[in-house]
Amino acid sequence: MKKQIAIPQLEYKKSNKKEIIWSIICIATYIVISDTPLLRLLFPTNGSITRGLLISIVSELIILGVAIIALKDIIKRDLKIFKDNIKAYLKYLLPRFLKFLLIYFIVSVVCTKLLSNGQKSENQEIVELLPIWYIISLVVIIGPILEEFIYRGIPRRFINNKIIFIIFSAIIFGISHVLFEENFVNAIVHMIPYSVMGGFFAYMYASTENITTSMLCHIVYNSIGAFFIIMAGNG
Repeated sequence: MKKQIAIPQLEYKKSNKKEIIWSIICIATYIVISDTPLLRLLFPTNGSITRGLLISIVSELIILGVAIIALKDIIKRDLKIFKDNIKAYLKYLLPRFLKFLLIYFIVSVVCTKLLSNGQKSENQEIVELLPIWYIISLVVIIGPILEEFIYRGIPRRFINNKIIFIIFSAIIFGISHVLFEENFVNAIVHMIPYSVMGGFFAYMYASTENITTSMLCHIVYNSIGAFFIIMAGNG
């Protein structure tokens, strides 16, 4: 009988005062400069779409830098453990990720096709209009890493209970992706699949206590979505 390779059982790591302070600074920075009127006021685009997208990337990198400072000890530990046990982690992640894709697909079809009459979320429509270089740099690479710090890494430092953490992360992740919806009913409907996604990422993090796992799942999911968007655009 083939021996099963188990992932490391990591303990929940409480934050010290320094980490808490930096986490608060990170969230504040995210709220203040992440695609807000203040950002556009400080750095006017002068009507240039490319300039606006570049400013958006710079703002995300600034927030990412603050997040790394806030969680540097956890990031350093998690990356090393993941690297040393990559085979075990991949075997653990793959079946769960495939189940998530199936559930997410069903939920998305029900919400989009049946509840919102085929209307896509504003967030999805915006992404589909973005240039390829922006999709690859922000949607596939920077975005997933930053969002895992903001919606999973930092909240986990304040919420010890796994169930409460997963529910909280799912809700705020869902809300953040429907902020541009003008219709309240459509916002609620489109929030459901995003919340399922956020809940899955939070579950992966809480079940492993290694943020690399949720980050990898997020990057792979966004890469799949970006692939289909790019192929559709070239079709």
